[in-house]
Amino acid sequence: MDNMNDDVTYPLDISSLNRYFIQLISCGDDYQFQELIKTFLPILIRSIELQTDDFRKKVVEVFIHINKRVKTRPEIQIPVQSLLEIFTTSIQCSPFASNFSIMYIKMGFMRLKPDHQVELVPLLFQSLTNRSISHQELLMGLIVYALQHIKIIPNMNENIIKYGLTDQPIIRNLFLNFLLNVILLPYKFEETKPRNTTRTTQQRSYVEPSQAPIDEVLFSTMDDAPSKEVEVFKQPYPCMSEQLYNRITEAIQTDDLNQVEKLKVAILKFLNGNIYSENDIIFHFVLATADSRYSVVLAAEHDIKRLTVAVDWNSMQHVQSLFEFFLGTSKTIKQQNEELIRNPSNTRIRLKLYPYLLKSRTASTIFPHAIQVLYESLFGNSTNIRIKYFSLQFAQNMIQNAELNSLVGVSKLILHAFEKILNTETNKTHDASRLRSLTYVLIGKLSYRVPKLFSDDIRLTQQFFEALKTEDNECCLNIQEALTLLAYAQKDASVSSKHMLQQLLTQQVMPSSTAESQSIDYPQCRQAAVSYVMNVFPSNDCTSRFILLTACSDKNEDIRSLARRNLFTEQDNNYPDFQLLLKLILSNINKNSSIDRQTLIYHPQTYQEMIYYLHRCLIRQSFNGEKTTPLWKYEEQLLYVYDIAKQNTTIWYNYIQFLLDFVLIIHDCLSTYFLFEAIIIGYHLNDNKLIELFNDNLSSFRQLCLFSTRDDTRRYSSLLYAYVLSKNPTNLLAIDELIKIIQNINQRFEQREASILALGYICSYLDKSNKYLNYGKNLLLKIFFDNQNEYILSLLISIGQLARMNCFNNDDELNIKNFIEKIQIKIKTINETNRIKEKAIQTLGFLAVCYRELSQNIIDILTQSLVETKQIELQLNI
Repeated sequence: MDNMNDDVTYPLDISSLNRYFIQLISCGDDYQFQELIKTFLPILIRSIELQTDDFRKKVVEVFIHINKRVKTRPEIQIPVQSLLEIFTTSIQCSPFASNFSIMYIKMGFMRLKPDHQVELVPLLFQSLTNRSISHQELLMGLIVYALQHIKIIPNMNENIIKYGLTDQPIIRNLFLNFLLNVILLPYKFEETKPRNTTRTTQQRSYVEPSQAPIDEVLFSTMDDAPSKEVEVFKQPYPCMSEQLYNRITEAIQTDDLNQVEKLKVAILKFLNGNIYSENDIIFHFVLATADSRYSVVLAAEHDIKRLTVAVDWNSMQHVQSLFEFFLGTSKTIKQQNEELIRNPSNTRIRLKLYPYLLKSRTASTIFPHAIQVLYESLFGNSTNIRIKYFSLQFAQNMIQNAELNSLVGVSKLILHAFEKILNTETNKTHDASRLRSLTYVLIGKLSYRVPKLFSDDIRLTQQFFEALKTEDNECCLNIQEALTLLAYAQKDASVSSKHMLQQLLTQQVMPSSTAESQSIDYPQCRQAAVSYVMNVFPSNDCTSRFILLTACSDKNEDIRSLARRNLFTEQDNNYPDFQLLLKLILSNINKNSSIDRQTLIYHPQTYQEMIYYLHRCLIRQSFNGEKTTPLWKYEEQLLYVYDIAKQNTTIWYNYIQFLLDFVLIIHDCLSTYFLFEAIIIGYHLNDNKLIELFNDNLSSFRQLCLFSTRDDTRRYSSLLYAYVLSKNPTNLLAIDELIKIIQNINQRFEQREASILALGYICSYLDKSNKYLNYGKNLLLKIFFDNQNEYILSLLISIGQLARMNCFNNDDELNIKNFIEKIQIKIKTINETNRIKEKAIQTLGFLAVCYRELSQNIIDILTQSLVETKQIELQLNI
């Protein structure tokens, strides 16, 4: 038998083949059989190429016999290395010979010892060149099987030479892609829904972003997609097709799931040896972190951070790969080969891909793929709460990073997705609330970049305000932030849209008076509405100012201060028209005209702010915004206000009535002064209707004067009452009443003090021939000389007013001298308050002007007081 083995020569003929076939059949044990095929099998395969068909038929019989015996004898070794050498070095190897070579290489490689398998790996790499895909995959499967026995020492040049395939880039990419497919192998079969079966078998080519038809690509992810011919079939493998799965499992020659796990770990350890660049192997590790076996995930995460740092995620190569694995090739590749099809990824893989999508600025600017990712993540089958949250972050990157022209083209699709989230994620869970919160903010950011899309969309604004009533506090903060951004987009809204917006904001600030609305408080709605008014409408818009004025009486302090801060800003000289704003305020009063006059239509604080703001509008309108004098110096501006009132006396009548309604109920100092100011102008207008109004309300002025509890209000109301009385000579009985009140020591303090002030002002307005003038002067001086200290301030004001109006004559010289002496004592004494001393100094100044012969004495007293006093306030008054 040994001699016959030595005589095996190449090539074999039919007679030699028959002879050796008999020897194979007659082998007594496995060792003889193994030794025979060790020499015979390589020569036999080589001889196939040179012989006839009859010879090949005979060879098939030989192979059948060999296969039967080898398959039943696992210990029999096949000459794998010799077959590989033939397979690798043969230039013209027929398909017949190649198939049988691969068959025995595949059969024999698994029987080799691990060390021998490792030694054959370089030879397997060499045999990959110029082979069919099926043969390449089978050979690469053998390499993968041997990887678990290779001990790689990182950063060794020897490894790169043996396994790096540096001189064969095509084979290297083919091998790395095969390793990636092995890593993607699932451990179980999953059922998926029907998908489009339309395929093209043309050459694979990537779609340029600018040339991709957005509508066609997006319809596949939307519920209202056009119907196409579909066929229900199974797609159980994420990022793989069923055909690819079958090829890979056949190549690695195992159905054992534990063995598949070991192969994946071996691949990762092999790739971790720095044989290939980070850009070539990054997706092997990224996808391995999504594996369902712990050992694979652990091996991948060991080096994933080091690899991701070295990778540029803005590279179009990586961006395209991210989209391809996430969406599948049907949405990312326009024309694809059937063998290269990849299904979309599952939930586990998408969770691992998203961090790198978010890192990539470029990925968020590639349309339509970025929109496809958004829709698939939000409304696709393979999604969950975390993926939805990631997708909203990705949408935020799109809004921030995309060029404006590109963003405008897809802004409606993005907004449609956001609105759908708000309409579908309605659960009250924490996760759903987080999704809605981020969605609200993203709508605001989108509106800031694409304002034209939102300028006339009041529907969204209304939806946001309604959401403020139902969402939790954290979500409400995000809605308020979104409304601030949305307000920027609606600054340029049309007139009709702004009118609708004003109605909406008015409803938020002034809710209906129903029992239900009164029992539920929504301060966040009111605050958002006030902020919205500030940001959208100009400062000269009447309706928006009316809304802010209404908010000045809000129960929430933050809302009140926010509204006031925007209304009364000194930097802004652009105020609404006085007449238009007054008409708007009065129109709301007329709607509630059935309410009694003793009940204010508006809240007292709102009423007060309306009066202040109306007066400021009046002053600003008088000077057309050119005057910078402080608004407290009204006297010098009355002539300009008079010109405005003269244009329309009806408006002025309504203005006075508006002031009067408030002042009679709320005794406010400044409002009383504004009323006095308006009445002075009203008398100068010589309008009968106005004069009739003043006379009809004389009793109201008296009540305001005598029953005001605040000192400053009492002073202005006394001045007002005195001025009206002085204009009507028939009101002598009213003066007599004031005198009686002053003389009655049992009268209330407020009434006596108000009467003293009113009498002083009235006497200053009377003619010098009037009997009440002398009587009033003497009465006031007598009370002053009687040292009634509680009334000293009002007496000083009244006597000072008489002196200012030059009401004293030579008959009063003795009283005036005594008065000056007492005032000098009061200025020097430490028992008097600064306020009384200031009024005393002011009165001396009036007397110095009125009595020129006493002016030198008064100046000496003031000069001496200036030296003696050490209080800066009094020195400034002197």
